[in-house]
Amino acid sequence: MIDHRPFFEYMAVHNLTIAETAKRAGVDPATFSNLLYGPRQPHIRTVHQVCTRLGIDPASVFIFRFDHAP
Repeated sequence: MIDHRPFFEYMAVHNLTIAETAKRAGVDPATFSNLLYGPRQPHIRTVHQVCTRLGIDPASVFIFRFDHAP
């Protein structure tokens, strides 16, 4: 799962649109929009690339769940 808050915070701090943020991240605006709003989970490499290019710690966006079987 992805925590989208760091991306929204980045956009707010820099006063950027989805298209402008996508350009900085090196991805298509549709790809970045999908990362923010789903419905599909983005590929881990895409998330890592976006984080790296925006200066966001990738560890701050990945949410790991550990479900235990009964």
